Amino acid sequence: MQCPGCGLYHPARYDQCVSCGRKLNESAAPQDEEPAVSNYQDEAEPEQEDDDEPRARRRKTQSSQKGLSKGLGLTIAAGILLASAGGTYFFLSRPPESDRLLSEGQKQLANGQFAFAQKTLEQAMAIKPSDPKILLSLARAYVGTDQVEKAWTCISQAQQSGSGVMSDPQLSSDLAKYYVQRNQYARAAELLRPLAQQNVPHKKTELSDLDALWGDDCFNKGDTTQALKCWEEIKNLAEGSRFNEADTRLATIYQKMSNELLAKDDVDGALNCLNNLNTIAPSPQTFEKVADLYAKQAKLDLAIDQLRRAIKLGNGSKELNRKLAGLLSRRGKELLDSGDTETGYAYLQQAQGFDNGMKLPSVALRSINVAVDSLSGQLRASGEAWNPGPNQVSGLTVRAELFDTQSSQAIWSKEQKLVDEFVPPLQAKESKAFDLSGPMPNQEGLEMRIYLDGSLYKSYPLKSQSPANSAPHLAPPINRGPEPSPQPVPPIQATPNPTPGAPTQPGLTPEERTLRDLE
Repeated sequence: MQCPGCGLYHPARYDQCVSCGRKLNESAAPQDEEPAVSNYQDEAEPEQEDDDEPRARRRKTQSSQKGLSKGLGLTIAAGILLASAGGTYFFLSRPPESDRLLSEGQKQLANGQFAFAQKTLEQAMAIKPSDPKILLSLARAYVGTDQVEKAWTCISQAQQSGSGVMSDPQLSSDLAKYYVQRNQYARAAELLRPLAQQNVPHKKTELSDLDALWGDDCFNKGDTTQALKCWEEIKNLAEGSRFNEADTRLATIYQKMSNELLAKDDVDGALNCLNNLNTIAPSPQTFEKVADLYAKQAKLDLAIDQLRRAIKLGNGSKELNRKLAGLLSRRGKELLDSGDTETGYAYLQQAQGFDNGMKLPSVALRSINVAVDSLSGQLRASGEAWNPGPNQVSGLTVRAELFDTQSSQAIWSKEQKLVDEFVPPLQAKESKAFDLSGPMPNQEGLEMRIYLDGSLYKSYPLKSQSPANSAPHLAPPINRGPEPSPQPVPPIQATPNPTPGAPTQPGLTPEERTLRDLE
């Protein structure tokens, strides 16, 4: 479509000329242009061509002015857009105020201007109170101005934020030295320990030397528990200028701690210390002491093992041999009581090998049970006398005695003859049962003692009987193991038949009835 004003052609969708601004669907105004004429008039009046040339120049000038105005507008708009983008980029790329203050404060710290750095970093912390970098830098400024408590607070807050001294190892060393000079070893170690655990160079050595100072100070003040922790940490670190002293120091501490714990009746704690001492510096005296404590706890197997080690280091001391023989005999009798006949007697034989003066008993007791009868309320001691062989036993008497350890007096005593002139000898591997009973008083410090032919065989500590007619086991429960096959008992030829019609007294043993009949 052609513009009626300037003659510029436009696509059909345009309603207005882009050059002169006239509407494309209306004719030219009379004052602006002359009316169009036909080709016939143009040929008839050639003199009018002179008027068309100025009009074309005017149209061209107007078009140029309008194009210039449009280009100028585009240039101004582009400039405004570029200025806006530049301003936006400037403000977006500008670092936050907290980062600027942190950078400035770190420069002041590098120049030793701690007071100025403190003021700058406090402003930064007011903007970002949980930033670990700001907190650690401020802690360094506080150290420079001798405000260590504030520095410790900043470090604690940084650790809660997940960073802590790992971000500034040198700060931890500087602050640790400050605490060491004031004998505040715990805080210094708390600063260095995380770095040593993360294998930061030289921090294990610093922590080890710190522990040595701290451990000696605690030991001199009597705090053996903390001294032990310090020197154990030195041994685990395996570094430091005093690492070679660790074993000697630990041995001294273990010895002192064991004595302190024994004074408090803490046997388990003392045993732990003495066992550690034997690991570092084994000695016969320590092994013997450990054996005595295990024996006190009735852990005879452990006590026997410790005494064997003591004898090995002590070159066969006679005193240690006699003590070991006593433990072996005691353990053997325990096994016999529980029904483990062969093993128990083997222990007794070993005991005789370590002490030539100890006689191997010709008869052993097994399957022993000491308890209060639930029906009669009587204290009963029952079991079997067993002949381990190879010789027969022609005479045997078992006696049970209730003994008061506080007054060192016997409350009652009961005796039973198992083998005498009226009873056939006890052959090898044969056994004979016994059962003795008596009243059970309600008091502490009682024990049941069993004698064989007048010699004490074994003692059984008892517990007090508080509720009436109750029947708890006073001795530890007995594991009898497999029951031995019963041995046939031959008839007693020397015992006469009782008088016909004579009343039979209940509770008498066959031997007592025989003696009564003989009388």
